[in-house]
Amino acid sequence: MKFLESIILFVNMLLWLVGVVFMFFIAYQLALVVLFCFLLFLVFYYKAEYFIISRLDKFVDSEWQIFRVKLAWANGQAILILIIISLIVGSFLDKT
Repeated sequence: MKFLESIILFVNMLLWLVGVVFMFFIAYQLALVVLFCFLLFLVFYYKAEYFIISRLDKFVDSEWQIFRVKLAWANGQAILILIIISLIVGSFLDKT
């Protein structure tokens, strides 16, 4: 199970980095925003046990369910921040 979780986490990180590279072709400011949110994703994922996983969850739920909750929560928070910051930065970009 840990191997599958590692593969899924690696693919998720790879998708974030593909987003960074894609945004460099559009605007480097947006690429920096995506890179910042990728770093936030890493922080959110590794700190998720302190924020959203209780001791009862560790006892009752399977490792797979805890992994899914951590991944979904970290992605959700990072994407929410990405949307907010992108709207702010996008309003300052030159429209020509």
